[in-house]
Amino acid sequence: MKKQLLTLLGIIFTLASFAQKKQKDTAKVAFPIKDGQVFYETIIDSLDGQSKDHVFNTSLKWMAETFIDSKEVIQTKDKESGSIIGTGNFTFTTSGFINTTGTMGFMIEITARENKSRIRLYKFINKYMPSYSIETQLIPMEPAYIKYLNQKQFPKENRTYYLALKDNIESIIKSYKQYLTVNSKKDDF
Repeated sequence: MKKQLLTLLGIIFTLASFAQKKQKDTAKVAFPIKDGQVFYETIIDSLDGQSKDHVFNTSLKWMAETFIDSKEVIQTKDKESGSIIGTGNFTFTTSGFINTTGTMGFMIEITARENKSRIRLYKFINKYMPSYSIETQLIPMEPAYIKYLNQKQFPKENRTYYLALKDNIESIIKSYKQYLTVNSKKDDF
């Protein structure tokens, strides 16, 4: 009798665990906002022993290696002020009912200082080519993002889209940070 009762309880607990629904992650994707714009800013201040010139030159090398055609990317550079301003873009893919691939353009600003650097990414523009046109449309990210934030319910695809963007943006910043720390020694070849 005890065996049958234990077996029955085991079956009930097993079925109950299968019956639980997987909870959806319904939290909205948050981006840092400054003056109404999506605005990322990271300060890397652990560059002990690196001169401003070394940080500046290493940043230029990172941009050349990251964005392939740095002559097209870098808009202005001023070694004296330690400032590099340019444009970048990345391709992203969202998965879901319909897989979507897109390109997001942005402004990038790097400021080099003694032992530290700051990277800013802002003015995100979705480069969209609709099927009915041969021209690329440039759509600022903020209006759609604000609309997404204000919706009580939103399609799962929106969350997937913003997660893909956030992952790409954060990987660019992480790449820059790693590049600066790995290349912290001068190459005196």
